[in-house]
Amino acid sequence: MTNHQQRLERSPSHQTTPDAKRERPDAIRWAVRAWIFAICVEVVHQIINIIVGFANKPELISRLKDSMKDENLSPEIMNVAASLSIVLAGLFAFIMLGIIAWLAALLYKGNKSATLARRILTYFSIYFGVRLVTVFLLTPSSPSVPVAVYAVDGCIQIGMGVAAIVALIFKMRPESLIWTGEWETSRGKNGRA
Repeated sequence: MTNHQQRLERSPSHQTTPDAKRERPDAIRWAVRAWIFAICVEVVHQIINIIVGFANKPELISRLKDSMKDENLSPEIMNVAASLSIVLAGLFAFIMLGIIAWLAALLYKGNKSATLARRILTYFSIYFGVRLVTVFLLTPSSPSVPVAVYAVDGCIQIGMGVAAIVALIFKMRPESLIWTGEWETSRGKNGRA
């Protein structure tokens, strides 16, 4: 065991009594701050997505007409279907952001659910990290939206991905594992005292 790990085990921030107030580690504070930044940036990205979606609505309607050639749908129904799909996609994204915020709050509190929250946030960090890489592979899909909008949105997605990766790094630190109770669990399974 390294000296750093021994100091973490003896640190006053890790009390053995369940009722004792624990001091929140800096790694948890920074991980949650990174997630707050990431959520704010992702909200801006989703708003841009909704605006771009409505700017591309004529193209979406033409694709819908092509895919439903056999159906005889009125233009009003096509318009409502296109608008509804844009709004529902944005609503789903905002619900996911709400779940991420709730998980970050659970991690910050450090209660029983902090372990699960840390693990689920790890998967979200990986997803946003992969999305960060794919930003460089995308090309603008619509000529009706200026390329500058796509450039700004790409920068926003890069910021989100970097914040999620930074949060992942802080969540993997030993003091974060002690905060969530995973440090003792992993040591108990390995047979070390």
